Amino acid sequence: MQVGLWNTATGGGATEGADRITLRRRRAIAMRFARITHDPAVMGGKPCLRGLRVTVGMILGLLASSESRERILKAYPYLEAADVDEALAYAAWRLEEREEDLVAP
Repeated sequence: MQVGLWNTATGGGATEGADRITLRRRRAIAMRFARITHDPAVMGGKPCLRGLRVTVGMILGLLASSESRERILKAYPYLEAADVDEALAYAAWRLEEREEDLVAP
């Protein structure tokens, strides 16, 4: 099943309740970060911008090495300023995100 930009097919042994939580979480992420895509066939499933072969990590690396936003957009004319903004927002969100295993009480 395809929801947003993530494949939500379950991988062996997952429970239905956990599937619903994962599906709900992925939908929320897809709505929050509409420009960020995850596709195993593109850049090994790394988070990319709008399905392009430009990863969030690449944009962060360029910014961290003192490249200006303007220079990045000039070097990659198919990117938009909103792509750079969303890459930064996504990275900040991932640093704050915490994944925990669900355990029965």
